[in-house]
Amino acid sequence: MKPEIKSNYPILDLIKQRWSTRAYTPTPLSDDDLNTLFEAARWAASCFNEQPWRFVYAKHGTENFKKLLTGLVEFNQGWAKNASVLVYNVVSTSFEKNGKSNAHAEHDLGLALGNLTTQATSMNLNVHHMAGLDFEKAKEVINLPEGYKVVSAMTIGYVKDEKEMTDEEKKNEFGEQKRTPLSSIVKEGSF
Repeated sequence: MKPEIKSNYPILDLIKQRWSTRAYTPTPLSDDDLNTLFEAARWAASCFNEQPWRFVYAKHGTENFKKLLTGLVEFNQGWAKNASVLVYNVVSTSFEKNGKSNAHAEHDLGLALGNLTTQATSMNLNVHHMAGLDFEKAKEVINLPEGYKVVSAMTIGYVKDEKEMTDEEKKNEFGEQKRTPLSSIVKEGSF
């Protein structure tokens, strides 16, 4: 069982319950549940309400899943292969409204991923975000058009039962979650 997380200040339990597993069981995820997650992402704030994020996904057991898996670095392929869904997170690099470069697209994607992750946690699903991709290969496997950028990937699925986990998985899953102290990340008035 995951240890109870204690925050220094009161925050939503849903935020404290989130963590990134590498111990998945390939239980299928329904289309309705997957679309609920994407809907949560859709409602995130974005510059000019452009919603520059795009998601390219594949479900476990499909040819597309195998193809998307090849775009991850080898270490991530080793555990991601058991997730229910693998997703590439992509942004449009220009604003639709005027064609100018969108320097805020990745920020906006982050907001969308935050919504998606919180929604997933509320549904007892786990999301593991990762930057361990071979970005050139990732672009190739999803046929990325000009004007878009692969930013990251994520797995979505169900955590493996503790009884089925290896000792290494248990160590990763149930170890202490450390956070940088607020005093190191929050400054008043100047850096």
